[in-house]
Amino acid sequence: MWQLKYLGKLLLLILTLSIVFANETSAQEKGVSVTNTTGPRGKGIARALIVGISKYQQSQINLNYADKDAQLFKDFLIRSKTVEQNNIDSLFNNKATGVAINLALSKIADQSLEGDTVYLYLSGHGDIQTTFGKTRGYFLGHDSSAERVYAGNLGLLSLDFLQEALTFMSTKKVTVHLFLDACHAGATINSEGSIVFNQIAHGNMGKVNKYLSSESNQKSYEFNSNGKVKQGYFTYYLIKGLMGLADVSPKDNKITFRELDQYVGDEVMKVSNQRQVPKFETENKMATVQIVKPELLEIILTASGDVQIPLKGKGKSTEKEDDQLGYTTQEKAFFDEINQLLAKGDEGIEKAFGFFIDRSYLTKLSPENQLVFKNTLVSALSIKPQQAINTILLGKNSEPSGAYFLKAAQFSRQALNLLDTSNYYHKILTISDNYLTAYAHIRNRNYQQYNEAEKLLLKALKLEPNSAFILHGLGLV
Repeated sequence: MWQLKYLGKLLLLILTLSIVFANETSAQEKGVSVTNTTGPRGKGIARALIVGISKYQQSQINLNYADKDAQLFKDFLIRSKTVEQNNIDSLFNNKATGVAINLALSKIADQSLEGDTVYLYLSGHGDIQTTFGKTRGYFLGHDSSAERVYAGNLGLLSLDFLQEALTFMSTKKVTVHLFLDACHAGATINSEGSIVFNQIAHGNMGKVNKYLSSESNQKSYEFNSNGKVKQGYFTYYLIKGLMGLADVSPKDNKITFRELDQYVGDEVMKVSNQRQVPKFETENKMATVQIVKPELLEIILTASGDVQIPLKGKGKSTEKEDDQLGYTTQEKAFFDEINQLLAKGDEGIEKAFGFFIDRSYLTKLSPENQLVFKNTLVSALSIKPQQAINTILLGKNSEPSGAYFLKAAQFSRQALNLLDTSNYYHKILTISDNYLTAYAHIRNRNYQQYNEAEKLLLKALKLEPNSAFILHGLGLV
């Protein structure tokens, strides 16, 4: 019987991963909307991908200020005119699903050419999984499993994939600045795992400029929630330094990598009582990181002491307007309709998918915004499959019916129709399709379909041999 055949391997994985099945269900969320970040292609273009997650689908792993830190970084890039607003892709909280992060990273890596500059800012949870002697690091998306079951999971950005993207850009002679804050003190995710994640990030990532929130064996800290500042130490002093306070040696309206490293390090060590030491790495510490803007320096000098940095300008456009920069009138009307559909849940997502299948959008969107539409649909369609897998991992008796899991599998297949077979997520979505279809038979106790369920699970296991939830499924048939 499969129960005996796979039980030993399953138990080994459970011990290795320290899986703890929680006692609460994951909430249904509608977290995807269309955003325009196509930007021009060409030499000398600056682009940014900014991710900040404080609110997770499974609330027991929520953070305090990761999203606020990411928003502050975005505000600085816009206000300092470091990156044009329509070249910034920002994903906060429920928009920052694992699939959305990966697709956005793939897009910015593909668009960027020799002479371009890319800013990658990631703030949220980092964790690791060790299976059969191999340790892999993951940045957790909004929809990641709180049970720390990562292999074959949709809700993640793997450090391996991040490394590939960084290497790809480096070979094209793109200048990359990586800002990483993913080892938070007081977080309810596994403490040891987040520290090991930090160590992996320190050791890899190739020839890029790295701005890491702490040393590899440390955690990152935040201001007291009762105080005036609602930020993490690292980003707060990073932005202060970039606004001009790091320009000290010499004071020449240019901030070098060395100056920024010195300023942020001194301030964070002081406020954290030496518990947190930021780590900056580059090949040329005398290279200029930022030109001081007099108006920003005046703002930060006026805001004396530790207070919230007032970077939001008066009359600033709304988030929705930010997302729709660069659209034609026809494109704006089309995406307004799509966003309204996506906000309606499953039925609306299927209608939006129908627009893609009938290809009517081809006459309404530019080629680059066609890609925006496709990636948005993939992200929207991927939410339900990951929620379904998280529901199974919670291990409660009050699971939804088999029809729920079949619908989730259908969404996986629809997302697959939008992806090239070479895409990283094609394999992950194939796993979720096979697994969820099989689990629907199991949930319905449709014993006549157990042989078919077994075949589907074996196909999924072949794609990801280290997946604990697939092995768990095989133990049920």
